[in-house]
Amino acid sequence: MWHDIEMLSSPAFSGRRIGHNEMAIEYIAHRYSQIGLAPINSNNYLKAFEFRGKAGANIVGEIRGKKTGTVFRANGTF
Repeated sequence: MWHDIEMLSSPAFSGRRIGHNEMAIEYIAHRYSQIGLAPINSNNYLKAFEFRGKAGANIVGEIRGKKTGTVFRANGTF
């Protein structure tokens, strides 16, 4: 997990500025897949939203259970 934090906070990922998170979104979605989280929308981890006229997405995965699931969410913007 420390490696993920170092990667996401590195200069290559451009911080959390709106419009500069494509790499972070792809990285988190890939890691969700690697650790076995199921996509919340068919085969897609992204749930689109708009904030102050900018398009963005939450990256959402879940651990599915018999009765309930546990949801993991990270938000980003395109």
